[in-house]
Amino acid sequence: GVTIIGNNAFYSAKSARRLRIGSTKLNKIGLNAFREDINLTEVTFIGLASDWQAIEKGEGWSFDSGIVMITCNDNQIYA
Repeated sequence: GVTIIGNNAFYSAKSARRLRIGSTKLNKIGLNAFREDINLTEVTFIGLASDWQAIEKGEGWSFDSGIVMITCNDNQIYA
């Protein structure tokens, strides 16, 4: 499984509208990982809200993206 989504991984990608992220091993989302990814609006995290909150998120990870909400198994967290 993915443990890190690296810096600038999807910076300005503009291609994906939905993303599903598993919780089992992810521990970091890098700087600007989804910055300016304006078409990405739906993110589903397969895990609990507390697991999502525990993930280290780099500065600007979702800046100017289309992400308005992260949906977790037990809750919704607004980005």
